[in-house]
Amino acid sequence: MTFDQQQNIYVTDSFAGAIYKVTPDGKASVFAKDELFKTEGVGVNGIVYHPDGFLIVDNTAKGELYKIDIKNPKNIAKVVINQFFLGADGLLLNDKNLLTVVVNGGNDKIFQLATTDNWKTANVKASTLTTDRFTYPSTATQNGNEIWVMNAQFNQLLDSNQVPVKKFAIQKVNYKPL
Repeated sequence: MTFDQQQNIYVTDSFAGAIYKVTPDGKASVFAKDELFKTEGVGVNGIVYHPDGFLIVDNTAKGELYKIDIKNPKNIAKVVINQFFLGADGLLLNDKNLLTVVVNGGNDKIFQLATTDNWKTANVKASTLTTDRFTYPSTATQNGNEIWVMNAQFNQLLDSNQVPVKKFAIQKVNYKPL
């Protein structure tokens, strides 16, 4: 979920292929629903508000990012990127032109995307090393110039033979520039 400047909350529903809006007084409504969001399994997931008046949302199953106009939620555009992010989960807007994408589902990697055209297109600026050991990372936060990721270990929920862990790791992201 994310907040806009008027304190509205936007929440993704990964299985219904929808984004809901909850106003500060608690009124909920379907904000956006589109054919782009439809998938088998987990769809729209990570979401951030951009101060220029739009949302950026990822689609876990498709590995795509979408830009959604706050004033006209039918105005949805796929962000053109030279690769897909299958397993995309958490998003963190580092600044207006820099976005952290947390990927899991066996891909377990963190990417840093940059734009020069207000998120019509983006390029991968950096990613974590393949030697970094993330365990199903799900979300990220920023402390100064450092990015930190929580290793949610959701994979254990899918294996009925594993005993769920009781400790979770928070890990600093070390990027390798591309």
